[in-house]
Amino acid sequence: WRGYYDTADVVLSAAKTFGRKDSEEDKQAVREYLLRRLPVLPIRLSTLASKANGSPSLSNMANDGVDNSLHSELEAQKLLFCEASTLSSAQQKLALRVLGYIGNYCAK
Repeated sequence: WRGYYDTADVVLSAAKTFGRKDSEEDKQAVREYLLRRLPVLPIRLSTLASKANGSPSLSNMANDGVDNSLHSELEAQKLLFCEASTLSSAQQKLALRVLGYIGNYCAK
């Protein structure tokens, strides 16, 4: 947790992270949200858990041989998250953008 927190804090403190159109209220809400320790809701990705345990699932293969079950679970998790989140739609988009910056920072 400490590594994420320190990295997120560096990125959130950088002047170029937020744009001029981002309100102070949105910036503060996203900062508090991304630095909180408690999850919004439990993660429910059974496909990912079963793959980690080494049990291949062929029952969800599409005609082209692609397993779409994880994608479906991620979409369902996203909808649940959006409903449970205290962030507005604009704040969710801003948080997603900042998470992208955090990813870029870590990649460098």
